Amino acid sequence: MNFTGKNILVIGASTGIGLATARQLHASGATLFTASRQLSAELAALGTSHLTYDATQPVGSTFDGLPEVLHGLVYCPGSIKLRPFERVPVADFRSDFELNVLGAVQALQATIKRLKKAEGGHRWCCSARWPRPWA
Repeated sequence: MNFTGKNILVIGASTGIGLATARQLHASGATLFTASRQLSAELAALGTSHLTYDATQPVGSTFDGLPEVLHGLVYCPGSIKLRPFERVPVADFRSDFELNVLGAVQALQATIKRLKKAEGGHRWCCSARWPRPWA
């Protein structure tokens, strides 16, 4: 796909799925904006416009510097707790829910006006990993 001329925000782009997505979008010509708690060396090498952002905290004015039109939002901050289901405390499920669900809602609410201004619709991607009960 060609994303030339498209403004894309990738949240959680410093490592893992988010970084791989940012690399693909960058290679496809997107004007890339990234947001994560820290700027990894790998992400810095892409030369994106980076915003320091913790998806478990209020957005506040973090996204004020984004362009008026966003063509896409990719949400993939991650957490991974590889333990058998019966050993995962409820508090861990709660923190994962806050990050993976409420964080995504918050990001979408903060960018929805910009996304609606894009011609041709917008993309929405959410990534989450939950413990497998059978592990």
